[in-house]
Amino acid sequence: MTSGLVASVVCPACGQPFLCQHQAAEGMVTCPHCAHQGYRAHFATQGQTASLAPGRRQAFQRPAEMPVSTPPVFEPPAAPMKVPMTAPMMASQPVPQIWRLQAYNQPTAAMQPSLHLPPPEEGEAMEFVPPHQQGSPVKTFLLGAAMVAVLGIGGWVWWDAQIDDATRPKSEAAPIVAAPEIPPAPEPEVRRAAIPTTAETAEAVLPAVDVAAMQREARGLVEKLFQATDPAERQATVHEGERHAAEIEAFFNVPADQRPKLTVLSAVKGTAVTLPGGEVHPLLNLSTTQCSQGALVRLIEGSDGKRRIDWPLLRETHEGVLRQNLASASEAPSWAWVLLKPSHGFELSEKDRSLYLTFAMHVTADGRSPLVACAERETLFGRYLDRETVWSQAYLCRVFTRRLNVQASGDAVLIVDMEGAVLSQVTPP
Repeated sequence: MTSGLVASVVCPACGQPFLCQHQAAEGMVTCPHCAHQGYRAHFATQGQTASLAPGRRQAFQRPAEMPVSTPPVFEPPAAPMKVPMTAPMMASQPVPQIWRLQAYNQPTAAMQPSLHLPPPEEGEAMEFVPPHQQGSPVKTFLLGAAMVAVLGIGGWVWWDAQIDDATRPKSEAAPIVAAPEIPPAPEPEVRRAAIPTTAETAEAVLPAVDVAAMQREARGLVEKLFQATDPAERQATVHEGERHAAEIEAFFNVPADQRPKLTVLSAVKGTAVTLPGGEVHPLLNLSTTQCSQGALVRLIEGSDGKRRIDWPLLRETHEGVLRQNLASASEAPSWAWVLLKPSHGFELSEKDRSLYLTFAMHVTADGRSPLVACAERETLFGRYLDRETVWSQAYLCRVFTRRLNVQASGDAVLIVDMEGAVLSQVTPP
């Protein structure tokens, strides 16, 4: 039985028929009965089974001489014959025989596929080799030619390199590159011990400050100073009052309409560190009818252990001595108490910013409109300020300043010197 997809073939080993797919003569076929495997050409096609030939459908016509059939008449069946009972006898059973059709074992020529294989040569076993595994003289020639070309090119390159090295003068020979010398490890640097700043020394030596107690004490002394009518009472509230007695009386002995009256007394945010010295002081903002910006107030401990008001700081910040000096004689230097805070110096040009250390200089307690204070970097005093100051810390000091003629967005002054600064301990460049 054959069709367009499968074919019925007979195994040459066991003679059993089975179905397989149609494929070429060199395709491999395996028998499902005995597992014999071989090429498709060795398996005969089974043609013994009758097949129905396709034919054209025709209509049945009754012949004219055919009599008309009569309906069948029922007849009862005859009674079965009675057979006498005899003793059972064991009849000999035929021995089953296993046989196979001879046609299966020996297929005819008509059953073989139309495949004509070339006869094998003498001394060669009959074995079918697929076309893709058969040798090709063209392929062998191309592979040999490629190998010869590769070997020839490699030999030519080697020979050219040998000739070039032999004919090249010794002076043109490739220079020998020496390995770079690795410098020895540097010896460890021995540095001098850093000199501690005055603030660090004071923090280690001086006791801690009770800020709240000092602020309460300062409030009481300021109120007593402005309420007192006797010069002795005023001098008792000021540190070294006898020394500043003339300035105190000149401050208060004025007409009643010009006499300063206390309006606001508040604490300044944070604390200030004296420079030099490193002492921590809480500050107060003292506002009067003559100074709405506020004057700076601090307490100084005397030799008797009592704290009193620092009069020079109060008077200079109340009267604005530094701004008056800059307005009257811009080129003349002057001393003044100020509050310094390190800054980036964005008020200066980029060229001048690299030459100066910059600070925000406050001469009033409200912190508004500070001056731009500068100190030359490449001087002993500039290196002193660079060593002693740190960011986010305010420093209370008495400085010697003059106006600085640079391009700035505000009033710029140059710090020339500072009261009490010791420059001998500054490391030279």
